Amino acid sequence: MKYEYHTIFLSAIQAEAKKYMKTNEFVVDGIEFARDIQNTIHKMSENEYELFQTIPIISTQYLQRTYTEGVTLIFRKELDNGV
Repeated sequence: MKYEYHTIFLSAIQAEAKKYMKTNEFVVDGIEFARDIQNTIHKMSENEYELFQTIPIISTQYLQRTYTEGVTLIFRKELDNGV
């Protein structure tokens, strides 16, 4: 089988700072991030793509703090035998 692949990067959305959070703390808004992922998967499935792989993108900040920068979604669609 032959496939066509499509890659999309989604940035993680930072949650609003709370009183107990440090000024340089990065916290992902999980609900909004999940909605973005779900909407992307839905839009791609309308074009006959299936989610093939996910890759979280982790970055490092000052003093070796790590945070989720976003996620790369890899989709694939099976090509017709004639293509």
